[in-house]
Amino acid sequence: MPTTNQHIAQSGQFAAESAASLNSDPEMSALLAIRGLNVHYTPRAEDALRQAATRLQLLRTFRAGSPTAAVAISTDGSEVVAGTETGAVPRWAAAAGKSLALIQEPRAGGLGSSNFSILGNSITSVSFSPDDTKILTSSDDTNARIWNAATGKPLKILVASNTLNSAAFSPSGTEVVTAGEDGKAVIWDAASGSPVLTLREPGGAPMLSAAFSQDGTALITASSDGTARIWSTISGAQLAVLNEPGGAAINDAAFSPDGAEVVSASLDGTARIWSVATGSQLTLLGTPSGSDLTSAAFSPDGAEIVTAGGGRTATIWNASDGEQLTTLEEPGGGRINRATFSPNGTEVATASNDGMVRIWDAFPRQLVKLTIFNCGGYRVWSSGDW
Repeated sequence: MPTTNQHIAQSGQFAAESAASLNSDPEMSALLAIRGLNVHYTPRAEDALRQAATRLQLLRTFRAGSPTAAVAISTDGSEVVAGTETGAVPRWAAAAGKSLALIQEPRAGGLGSSNFSILGNSITSVSFSPDDTKILTSSDDTNARIWNAATGKPLKILVASNTLNSAAFSPSGTEVVTAGEDGKAVIWDAASGSPVLTLREPGGAPMLSAAFSQDGTALITASSDGTARIWSTISGAQLAVLNEPGGAAINDAAFSPDGAEVVSASLDGTARIWSVATGSQLTLLGTPSGSDLTSAAFSPDGAEIVTAGGGRTATIWNASDGEQLTTLEEPGGGRINRATFSPNGTEVATASNDGMVRIWDAFPRQLVKLTIFNCGGYRVWSSGDW
């Protein structure tokens, strides 16, 4: 009978073979790692299976051509759109990966001006209208633009007074909200392009994001002064203030689908779930790390949250108890700037500094349920142990 040392050596060999086949054949890599764990549990074999599981979750990859800061999936799930630092807004058919009509921001500056560039202005956010007929972008040239989703042609320009960090449609699609470096969130009429309501951050700290509640009656803004504020979209009154402990900038905030909670992503590397009714913190996701989180979003059913930023991973959490469910790891090592769920909640799209948009299985597949038993029938490892 082989000795324990022989089992450990065999497990290590399978782990090495798993690592060697990771890039060329992730499924084989996973099977080899499982064989290693079946022979004997070793940290090396477990790590090999973790790496393979991440690759198995990666479903599709789209090349944007330059670093991407924003990504969105259409309401019907058929299209993916990204926003790049060169002003290009590439689009793809989600299932087939075919490129669709390219949207391109105008070139920065004018010919002969001091800030003229052959590239467009950097895109800071991108989203579809609720009926998928329009695409909304914001950029660092102080404008938000509404585009025809079918043709890629511009329909309306919303002219703000400072660099815009985000823009989002209202649930009805009749209004747009923008958040700017000048500390203002402005609600615009989407048809006319005229401002309807302006909300000002006390002290004038830059607003980093703004989003509507699902019923359209409230707005959540995130600010560099460490606050997220809830506003009435009807009166403009401030309804609640969410204060980040330690005062770290809040980069992003979003309502839960039922409007009862808010999730925030902060400069200190944490995400937090807040009660809208009381303004109190309910759950802390992660620990302060100094690794900048740049996005946070609920799944369509409100059961999960995805966060991204500060590194090569996006993380999916259980919204009810804060348990970490799975991590999506960027295979090229680039920073993930944004992550969002698909409309049906089964997939996650990420936008990265390496110029790639990736679509992931939101939850580990068979590996989630996988349990490895040794020859004696005792459980030695389970993917639930992650």
